[in-house]
Amino acid sequence: MEIIETYILPSLIFFFGTYFFLRAGIFYFKKPKKFISAFKVKENNGNFSSLRSLGVALAGTLGVGNIVGVVGAIALGGAGSVFWMWVSSFFAMMLKYAETVLAMKQRYVCGNETHGGAMYYLASKTLGIIFTILCLICSFVLGGAIQSEALADCVESVLGFDADIICFAMAILCFIVIIGGKSCIFKASARIVPFMSILYAIMCIAVIAYGWRRIPMVLGDIISGAFSSKAIAGGGFFLALKYGTLRGLISNEAGCGTAPIAHGASSNPFPASQGCFGIVEVFIDTVVLCTLTALAVLIFPCSKDGIDAVLFSFEVVFGDISSHLLTLSIALFAFATQICWAYYGFECIFFLFPDSKLAKGIYSLLFCASVFCLRGIGDGGLWALADLIIALMTLINLTALFKNRNVIVDETKLFLMHD
Repeated sequence: MEIIETYILPSLIFFFGTYFFLRAGIFYFKKPKKFISAFKVKENNGNFSSLRSLGVALAGTLGVGNIVGVVGAIALGGAGSVFWMWVSSFFAMMLKYAETVLAMKQRYVCGNETHGGAMYYLASKTLGIIFTILCLICSFVLGGAIQSEALADCVESVLGFDADIICFAMAILCFIVIIGGKSCIFKASARIVPFMSILYAIMCIAVIAYGWRRIPMVLGDIISGAFSSKAIAGGGFFLALKYGTLRGLISNEAGCGTAPIAHGASSNPFPASQGCFGIVEVFIDTVVLCTLTALAVLIFPCSKDGIDAVLFSFEVVFGDISSHLLTLSIALFAFATQICWAYYGFECIFFLFPDSKLAKGIYSLLFCASVFCLRGIGDGGLWALADLIIALMTLINLTALFKNRNVIVDETKLFLMHD
């Protein structure tokens, strides 16, 4: 898996991202007005509109990966990993667009509900089942345990609270929301995501503005860490490439086939129009929020790691109140991601057991248990397992995207021709 994560996966992301970028005619650069018009499409069903689908998808992508994941990438791959996170996000935008278009095109309608995701457009039923099982495991690890682990670290080291009590309360809150079903999850995401994103962005911007004189030096470190011959000779180049790409993918989930589960529920009549929402999703997640975290941490570096490194930067500007602001941000990020991944899990259960309410109920209990129990595995082990699962899901999903490449291109042409 080391070869796949370090060499094969980044190469495939760059290759397929470039392929769809060129095959789609670079349309969001060449036709910006048409791209903007994608967000003005009229829909009949407001409950599962394009914006609400985007909100759920963002709830899944805007998790603690935007905070802890970025700091971890810098710790493991150096400042140069931020550059490769930017590069991978550029290609990831078109991958997210492509998989969203395909999910919308081949979604499954059951009664008044629509279901989408990679499991419905994969070449064979067997691949669909394998992908679904991996997605279910990922919902427990990345969707449940990693989010709780980050929150536990924060409340213990920053506030000195009992993490068990906090995580148990989080599990109960998750259960209350997810038993309300799809509609409740979508509504909760629509309320939480804008607030948490703006709050965290303002905090990071304040830190960056306070240390603005160091920005040129930080940008220089990012570029030199990505390309210096010394780094390449010592293996630092490949570490920066690996962790910048992998943690970027875990953050924006582009190419792994999960976010299309949320986008596939949209009532948007144009697949390519919803695909444009996917592009915006990656931009907000990686280009904006991950960059803000990276700059805030690199401007005020310290010997600490994880949450403590972010807290150190915030304390420079906000003082003692920063611990409470950071804890609130992480709690919101974690909770939004958890309920989103629970929804992904429900869709996986529906794919495997479409008529079983028992299976859905069992999954609900297991997911909430993962929120409280699995964090004990340890932060490093959880991230390594998440890296592995995301890599496998991405490899499976990319084969389907390439096989259906002409469908994606044709839908793009139809969208560009529509007035």
